[in-house]
Amino acid sequence: MPGSIDLKSLEGLQAVINRFIAAHERNDTETQLAILRHFAAFEKARYAVKVEKLAELKRIMAAAQAGDGDAAQVERLVAAFAFCAELKRLATDELDDRETQHRAVDSMHKLAAELDAIPPEGRAALAVLLDDANLAVRASAGAFLWRTMPERALPVLRDIDRKAGSTSAGFTAMWALSAHEIEMRGH
Repeated sequence: MPGSIDLKSLEGLQAVINRFIAAHERNDTETQLAILRHFAAFEKARYAVKVEKLAELKRIMAAAQAGDGDAAQVERLVAAFAFCAELKRLATDELDDRETQHRAVDSMHKLAAELDAIPPEGRAALAVLLDDANLAVRASAGAFLWRTMPERALPVLRDIDRKAGSTSAGFTAMWALSAHEIEMRGH
């Protein structure tokens, strides 16, 4: 099949669709099948990433939740939270996979609840993630900390909201800031 196929951009997808339509109009079944095979391979690769990441999530969650509330467990819970935040970004921004996105968010809630049960720091242990290099990790940490650590979390969320645009991190920051504003108006 002549030409490359780019399925990661809207322009690339439109070009592939136009090539498929042109092949259909020419009754060129070889090109049509090649394009369809490429779509199938692309989707299969995305599904393989999903399966791999969900298996990793299961392992990480089990390891993080095992323990007696010591510093090592807190560290594992925080690392698992960061993994979940990145998984949410991957599921939303690259895989367009709502199921995996929801599993990542549910897992973050479970991890925050586990941290809340470990005194004295509780979920404040997530504050270290506000300085993470990954925007999605910072945004998720901020979304879980803005009520308890507004002086630390809100500036991070505002910065991400300005920079991240229409990404998972941008949406997370915007959502958390909107929730904060609604609560401030209510008090």
